[in-house]
Amino acid sequence: MASDANSRPRIAQAGGLLLAALTGLLSAAGPAGAQTPRIMVGDAIKLSEENKGWAEVTSAIVPPGRNPACPEGRLLISAAYNTMSVKLDGSDPKIWRLPKASGDPKVHGETTKPWIIHDQHMVSLRDGGVLQSIEAITWNDNLSPRPAWWNWTKDFPLKGQNVPGGRGTIYIYRTSDCGATWSLVSEVDAGRLAVKDHSGISGKDQPPPRPTFYQAHARRAPTPGLCGTPRRFSKADTRTNFSEGGGWDGHYLYSDPSTGNLVLTSLCAYGTNEIDKQAAQFLWLVSRDGGSSWYVARHTDEFNTFRMPVTSDGEGGAVTLYAVGGQGGPSFRLQRLSRDYPPHQWLDYRDGPIIAARSPDKRTPELRAAAQIETHVWAAPILAPARAPGGGLKLGVWNWVNNGTVLSYDIYRAAANGTNIRKIDTIRAAEPNGDVVEAMFVDGPLDRPADLLYWIERIPRAGEPNHFRIRYQLYVGEVPVLAQPGTLTLANGQPYTWGWKKIFIGEYMGGASYVGADGTIHFAAPWVQNGALYLNTVALSPEAQRAAAAGRKLTVEVMASPPPWQQTR
Repeated sequence: MASDANSRPRIAQAGGLLLAALTGLLSAAGPAGAQTPRIMVGDAIKLSEENKGWAEVTSAIVPPGRNPACPEGRLLISAAYNTMSVKLDGSDPKIWRLPKASGDPKVHGETTKPWIIHDQHMVSLRDGGVLQSIEAITWNDNLSPRPAWWNWTKDFPLKGQNVPGGRGTIYIYRTSDCGATWSLVSEVDAGRLAVKDHSGISGKDQPPPRPTFYQAHARRAPTPGLCGTPRRFSKADTRTNFSEGGGWDGHYLYSDPSTGNLVLTSLCAYGTNEIDKQAAQFLWLVSRDGGSSWYVARHTDEFNTFRMPVTSDGEGGAVTLYAVGGQGGPSFRLQRLSRDYPPHQWLDYRDGPIIAARSPDKRTPELRAAAQIETHVWAAPILAPARAPGGGLKLGVWNWVNNGTVLSYDIYRAAANGTNIRKIDTIRAAEPNGDVVEAMFVDGPLDRPADLLYWIERIPRAGEPNHFRIRYQLYVGEVPVLAQPGTLTLANGQPYTWGWKKIFIGEYMGGASYVGADGTIHFAAPWVQNGALYLNTVALSPEAQRAAAAGRKLTVEVMASPPPWQQTR
């Protein structure tokens, strides 16, 4: 059933959030509900008006009872510059702009207005706070001593400005009162962060154990501001003698709920003393003080995986999943970071265990053009955490099928060290020629091995624009709970698709979860639909969790929307 985004899903004034309402409905189900446990969903809710802005979606939940400022809990969602906050029962909505979007540079303690980039991430903290990271270009004159490259962005304008000191940064904002107020707690400033320069060290590409390289690398002191070195270019398109900021792109922020440690992964691209020549590393940064300070734990120069995922290994450390090519692949590999997170360890892309082989993309230029997807990221590796020592991770990697012309996802189970790998599911679009785009795991609680996977499906239509839908699958342990994936694009209880209006659909989605008072796990799944922010929720009752853990396949029940709530601006 196809429909336009404006006509089918209920907008915020005519619909309601389902998070707390589902708890009451499941509690009222009584013995019948216990005998026939179901997954509960509702109609998709339109949370904002349509626009042509970018839409990097991220969200976080302050669970009930975690923060005295909102004892009943709070859901925060951010897309582009706007951030929305609502109670878990759907009431008291607030929409505001964080200081990151302010036109006043003094908000950031700077004299020149920073250039805000939409790459962002929002994570919940164990103490009930929420962090939000946002990338930007800064010209802040706060480096002492000034680096040798300080005047490069004056002579080679950056973002059209002839101002010295331009480089990348990531602002780290915190709210301790459930979104009512925010403060800047730190920056990951590419002009300040100390990073080891690996250039000129021999032996890096030798076979293991590479003692010459590792010993020389261990002795080399980190260079403050290496990643901030501007990338100068002599000519491109209509520009001459311009620069791009040295620093970050496509970062991923993870808060480990078992330890409170923060891990941030990002590409670090930087210039050299030669014009038209640049270098890059990929970094794993760690904060052990709630985001106030950061250091480099690992780095490599061998690959770049946009928004490289990080998750808990179940034993205080972390794991990360990435795609590589060349000598180390093509393959998807897993790396584990020990719980002590030692600084400045070199990561060789060939060292990680192979999860799966990368299949080739064989689309012709005509097929790529026909896809009409305005997104920089069709697919990225995804991870869900290990739940206890020895527990298995769930992970997903993209796979090209139909002779390399259709995108799908394979879901695997593996131990945190990359052993005992086995495929547990394959996600395909409902149509044979449809693509699975931008899949995302939403973690359930660490003490319950339940996770939500949801994704965008591209539906090719002959002679007309693509259509899209959002579908999902739930996993309890290593078992997909639904015999067939469910649908989140629902209106009046019926599935719908929407037609593409050439509006950016984002580069990623981001969901969140919490456990209700009765033990029901609630998954919030936002997405962007023709420039507007939408939300649906999925609830898994304790009875349904037990049934799924016992191997039973569950069915889906679509509930009626609760009373309306009023959106404010």
